[in-house]
Formats: sequence, structure tokens, C-alpha cells
Amino acid sequence: MCHRAYTRLCTLPELHPLHGLISRAAKHYPKQHHLALHELAHMYQLRPDSIETILPARFGPYWRPKHSIEITEDKDAAREGKKKWRRKDSIRVYMDGSDVDGGVGAAAVLYNVGNGASIMALMTM
Repeated sequence: MCHRAYTRLCTLPELHPLHGLISRAAKHYPKQHHLALHELAHMYQLRPDSIETILPARFGPYWRPKHSIEITEDKDAAREGKKKWRRKDSIRVYMDGSDVDGGVGAAAVLYNVGNGASIMALMTM
């Protein structure tokens, strides 16, 4: 939990009020009067300047995506829904998630109708 919390602190943008404090704590380890941030930085050897910060995307309240999303109840309904897609230049993504024996699994297939290519990914945790 400490590693996750410190990693999250390292990803704060430069405009955040804590960014300077975290950067200074990661650069040097004082001999006396350690802060918890000093201990975490020394223990995990994470530097905020070596971690990529991804700024959140901002959208207006009236923004709508250009793609459509369809969630079906089962695979038979997905087969029926496939019949209405006639565009030859479309990209489709089929996904499935499961919870088996206390673990989580997910599978996804990205299918590009225009050139017939597909990419498959399988992930389990």
C-alpha cells in the first residue's frame, strides 16, 4: 500500500502543490529529521522526474464520442448484432470478462473489417 501511494504521489503534475516537496524528498536523504516521504523515496528508489505523468483528457459536457458502443447479453445476441454492421471500413472490438476461482480473466479481439486483420489479447489476474 505504501509503494502504491508513493508511486501515485510521484505521478502528480508539476502544478500540484505537493510536487515540489516530493521532488526534494526524492533527491536527497537527510541525516536527521526524516519525513515519511524521505523514507519512502529512499526505500523504493523512485524519482518523480523519471515517471511519466499522463494528464487527464478534458471533454465538454456536450461531447459525444464518434464511435458507437453496443453491449449484448450473450454471444447469440452478439451474433445477431453483427449482421447489422455492413460497413467495410469499420473496426470492431469484442470483449469478454470472467471471474473464475477467485481470479479475473479478460479476453479481447480487435477486428479491422477493411483489411481482415485481427489482434487478440488474453489477460488473467
